[in-house]
Amino acid sequence: MIVLESFHRQQLRKVIGVRYPDTISNAKLYDRTQTEPLRFHLLRSRWSLYGHILRRPAGIPAYRSMETFINPSATGKWSGRRRLTLPMVLNADLETLSPGRRFQRVLPSPMCSGPRSVEGLDRGACSARAA
Repeated sequence: MIVLESFHRQQLRKVIGVRYPDTISNAKLYDRTQTEPLRFHLLRSRWSLYGHILRRPAGIPAYRSMETFINPSATGKWSGRRRLTLPMVLNADLETLSPGRRFQRVLPSPMCSGPRSVEGLDRGACSARAA
């Protein structure tokens, strides 16, 4: 992600014509180009997709795949390094969006309220809130 954002900033600098002897801070670059870091765009897209999947019927493959990632497996554990799973990514997103941060608006407003963890965003809580 760091390399991708660095490349994005490099391209933005080329667009506005800032070359080597001249410098511009990342914050000023984003303000001048009226953009934001790519991580926030990806975060918003990830949560939007998650919300779309939760609103669909439970039998679709995307929902079943998400349930497989969230529910613990009855089989043995993986060997080697820890796998990067969907709940780990979503929990990291929630930690990124601590209260009082200006980018907290990236979460869709109709998302379920509850504990700030993926386990609190289950289908039952979403449907209960919508009713």
